Formats: sequence, C-alpha cells, structure tokens
Amino acid sequence: LQAAFLQTVSAHHILSATYQLEEGVVRQVQGRVSELAFLQIDESDALDIAQQSCQVAIDLQAGPILSARLFQLGASRYWLSLLVHHIAIDAVSLQQFMQEWLQRYQGVSVSLPKLQYADYAKWQSQHQPSLDSAWVTHLLQYPALSLPYDLPARKTLSHQGDTASVVLDQSTMAVLKPFMQQHGLTPFMLTLALWQIVVARWARQETFCMGTPVSGRTHPDTQTMMGCFVNTAVIPVDYVSTRDFTEHCLQVKQSVLASFEQQETPFAALVEALEPTRDSSRSPVFQVMMSLLPVPEEISVPGLSLSPVANGQTTAKLELSLDLIDFGEHIQGVV
Repeated sequence: LQAAFLQTVSAHHILSATYQLEEGVVRQVQGRVSELAFLQIDESDALDIAQQSCQVAIDLQAGPILSARLFQLGASRYWLSLLVHHIAIDAVSLQQFMQEWLQRYQGVSVSLPKLQYADYAKWQSQHQPSLDSAWVTHLLQYPALSLPYDLPARKTLSHQGDTASVVLDQSTMAVLKPFMQQHGLTPFMLTLALWQIVVARWARQETFCMGTPVSGRTHPDTQTMMGCFVNTAVIPVDYVSTRDFTEHCLQVKQSVLASFEQQETPFAALVEALEPTRDSSRSPVFQVMMSLLPVPEEISVPGLSLSPVANGQTTAKLELSLDLIDFGEHIQGVV
C-alpha cells in the first residue's frame, strides 16, 4: 500500500508540489512526497484522532500538500484518512487518485499521464476567456440575500455550522421524473427550483443570487488530469410567488443554461468585475449554494470491503448550503 501510494503521488506532479514566493510571484516547485503513516489506535478513539489529523494546517511552502494515514482499529479493520489542500485536488481528481492507488496496490499497471496540471495552467493563461460584460451587467441587478436570524449576525464569518439530512425519497421522485421529462428538466434544475422556493419564501426576498460548483473540465484533455479544476457558477434567482410551479421551473432552466455558458470565467474574475460591497460577515456575490453530484463510482478491491466514513465535520463555508447526491431512484444530502 505504501509503494502504491508513493507511485501514485509521484505520477502526478501537482500532488507533491510546493509554492514559493519569488520576487513577488508565486511559483510552483516540486517538493517532497510524504510517506503513508501507519498508526494502531483504539476504535473508541478513532473518530476523534482521525478528525484531529485532518485539522492540521497545510504549509504550501514547505509541503507536503497531500498526506495519508492508515489507522488500524482491529485485526482486519482499518481507516484511511487523507489530508490534501484543495489547490491540488477536486472531487473528480480524488476519485481518480483512489482508483489509481488501489489499482497499483493490486499490481495493475497504470499508464503515466501525458500531460500535467502545469501544462494546463500554461495553456489556460493563453486561452483565458474574456469577461462577458452583458452577464456582469445582468448580475448587478440582483441584491445580496438577507436571511432571517434568531440572533444578530456576527461581524465576521465564524464558519461554525451544523447539518441536517434531507431526502427526496423514491415515491417522491417517481412523481417528479415524468414532470422533468415533460419539461426537459435535469434533476439539478428541479432540485434548484425547489431550493429557490424554500430560500425565497424563508427570506421573503424574490431576487438574489445562488452559487453552484461546476467541474471546470470542459477541455477533453482535462477529463482525467489530476488537479483542482472546479469553479463556481453564479445563478440569478427570479422568484415570483404568483407564478405556478411549471413556469418557475422553466425560468430556472433558462437561468441555469445562461449561467453555465459562463462557467469558464473564473469566479475571482467575476467578483472583481461585480465589485460587491466588502463585508467580513458574509461571502461576496451569493450567500446560499447548492450542489447535486452523481453517486461516486464504486471502487472495489478483491478481498476488501470499502466504505466511506462520515467525519462529522460541521464547518460552514457559507450562510446556507444544500449538498445533494443523486442515487437515481432517490436524492439525499445535507443542508
């Protein structure tokens, strides 16, 4: 497992890179590859120890930006914990990393990548799309969302949060699927339409913006490239309480399509163009987010039973977010 880990990290330069400031310019430099740490612990302490190991600050200058720990809980029971900086990896890359690691662990030959993230970064700097001024003007019409609170809002964003489970069960989806097919809606468009209604009614506000992550892998060569490509798309919300549900869904559909046409524009560039009022107690442009992801592809290893472990993390990146997974027959997640 150790050898397979080192081979996989070494194959993708972004996973062992460090970042050095030279004459006011940040440069990527190849750093050291951290070895897999092995610890034997009592299962009753496992979650606390695993959480503590993932709360260590990552030094981008010294590295490593990816480290792994294998906790032995019993004779045949283990937990694997990964700590990695988002600068090097996204959800797609994480899935690919685990697949390659476990393939090498089984002795399967894995081809080395033809291109590295640095190649993409160089290409991107030469093909950066221009900012759509009409889209910026359109978004400027939407005010910041004001959510109701039981207590006065803090002056700075604390990132202290909590989660609650949400489910669109099989019987509900059986009713909604024919509606989606009839009106050309994707599951993302439908769940976003529902989420917009909930937030708009709760906040008693009809126009605002929401955010959603997009993969950013629009070029064919980036589909299997290791690195962080994820970007944030801004979706304007126009909720009208007197509009029927079908009309609302069709309006959301148009907003989503328009927003995704701009998905290659870096969110940071959009924020700079919009020049929102700076407020340390909230995020810029939007305060609410939604994501809908497919079920991660199952990774199997003969002789092993693999399953994810909930880490109990309650860090809040925004004031309110809805993170969903589409299981096909039902949709579930956390708010």
